Amino acid sequence: MNDLNQELRIDNIVSPQDVAVAGTVSTNTNMYRSMSKYRKGLIVISGYLTNAKTATGQLTCASDATGTGKANVTSKTVILTGTTAAQNQVGSIEFDVSDLDLTNNKYYVGIDITTNQNGDDVAAILIRGAARYFEGSSMSI
Repeated sequence: MNDLNQELRIDNIVSPQDVAVAGTVSTNTNMYRSMSKYRKGLIVISGYLTNAKTATGQLTCASDATGTGKANVTSKTVILTGTTAAQNQVGSIEFDVSDLDLTNNKYYVGIDITTNQNGDDVAAILIRGAARYFEGSSMSI
C-alpha cells in the first residue's frame, strides 16, 4: 500500500490575495498544472467574503503551464457566498481528466475566481490524484 503523499500531489494555483477590485482572479502565470499523469483532480477554493458577497470558481483547461488557449470546462463551477455568521467559506470542484478538452491537448488545469466585492480574499489549491504511477516505483511520476 502506498502512502497518501505518494498518491496525491498538492499545488498552489491561486496564491492567497486580497481582490482589490471586484472582478476575476485567474490562475497565476506558469501555474497551470498538467493532469497528464493523473486521472482525478480536486480544486479547493477558500475565500473571506463579506455578507451576501460571492466568489464563483470556474475550472479552466489549457495546452501548457502558461495558460495558452485557456477554455472553461463545462459544468465545473462552485459558488461561495459569505454570511454575517460565516465569512470564511470553502468550496471545491472535483473533476476527471476526461472532463478536459483532450481533443485539443488541453491537459493543464487552472481556475478563474470571480468576486462581486472589493476587498474579498481568495485562494485555490489543486489536489491531483489517481496517479498513473507512484513515487518510488520504476515508473515514478
